[in-house]
Amino acid sequence: MMTTSLWICVIVVLVAVASDIATRRIPNLVTLGGLVVGLAVHAASGFVESGFSGGLRGVGFALLGAVACGIVPFLAWKKGEMGGGDVKLFAAIGALVGPALGFDVEARTFAFSLLVLFPYRLIRHRAVSVALRNMRIGVVNVFRARASREPYVDGPKLPPVILAPAIGIAFMLTLLQNGALR
Repeated sequence: MMTTSLWICVIVVLVAVASDIATRRIPNLVTLGGLVVGLAVHAASGFVESGFSGGLRGVGFALLGAVACGIVPFLAWKKGEMGGGDVKLFAAIGALVGPALGFDVEARTFAFSLLVLFPYRLIRHRAVSVALRNMRIGVVNVFRARASREPYVDGPKLPPVILAPAIGIAFMLTLLQNGALR
């Protein structure tokens, strides 16, 4: 059975995916709104069950989910490897469904990106030969002295990834695996 926070998370993810596909942006209203609603829903649920201390536990649960699911994407964003909307979407998912399910979504997203999106982008932008050549150079350079290492080959600049659809797929797979859609 799906809870309120899970339904809200489904809506947040679907709106984020649609927005990212249409505009290449995920609005703060969706991501930060999802984060705030996650805090409020878990606080209210905890308060109803156990009073004030339960409300604090609910807020702590949502904050733990947001931080646990947002820290790795935040570090990737700081290095310029991920968009800010994707980071906030991961944090909102963590706040709404908790750290365990949120981290499952994150792990599946990164696995899907590595196994599907990355090879697809290399093939689509004709960068496979450059990637393979650079892999060979990297392996050979491990065994060479620093002064005699071969430089890497420059390849085509790949456009940024629209990650929200991958997050959406990972989210739905996580829900299916955990029986949340029954």
